Amino acid sequence: MGYDPENIIYKIDVSFAEMRNIFGTRENPKGQLHWLVRKDRSEVFIYYAGHGAPGPDGSANYLVPVDAAADFIANNGYSLEDFYHILSKLPAKEITVVLDACFSGYSASGPLFKNISPGMLKNKRPVRTMARGSVFCGADKDQVCTWYPAKRHSLFTYFFLKGLGGGADKNGDKTITTGEMKDYLEEEVPYRAGVEAKRKQNPLVTGDGSAVLTRLE
Repeated sequence: MGYDPENIIYKIDVSFAEMRNIFGTRENPKGQLHWLVRKDRSEVFIYYAGHGAPGPDGSANYLVPVDAAADFIANNGYSLEDFYHILSKLPAKEITVVLDACFSGYSASGPLFKNISPGMLKNKRPVRTMARGSVFCGADKDQVCTWYPAKRHSLFTYFFLKGLGGGADKNGDKTITTGEMKDYLEEEVPYRAGVEAKRKQNPLVTGDGSAVLTRLE
């Protein structure tokens, strides 16, 4: 997408401490990402692929670090509310967030919680409207993100990347906007989830529909 490799933070199997180092905390939002941002000039793109989970009382959602215990997610998960709050403090020109995660308490392989009945979990929508950006989430609050075996990818990520590659460019102007991507994902993901897994998966998108995600060569 044209980003300078020096400005890319790439992590796998991210721990709770690493998440705090990268993004910061509510009390101190100046993590590693903050120092890469040029005020009113930088365009920030965040892609997260992993588990999400609802809080035990349904009032919050969490990103699940590799060292987290889901049954105690309020203690060792990275609060999605704090995540959005921290992003609102970045002096960036524009921010795009892509969450290939579901927040239902389930994964494709089963429930995340061992000692809590999933039927007792309450869910909160995991997206928020940001003043200077867009948020894409793989599934609604009570749904599971589906794997796409034939493509060896998450179904949501597969279609997001295909959309960026030109699939979402309905008007043929070689520009992919948030609105075009929203329409593309809302058409392709639910259909393919039904075919592949016989389940509902409706991606969530918020943001300015005219915001440009990428331009094609």
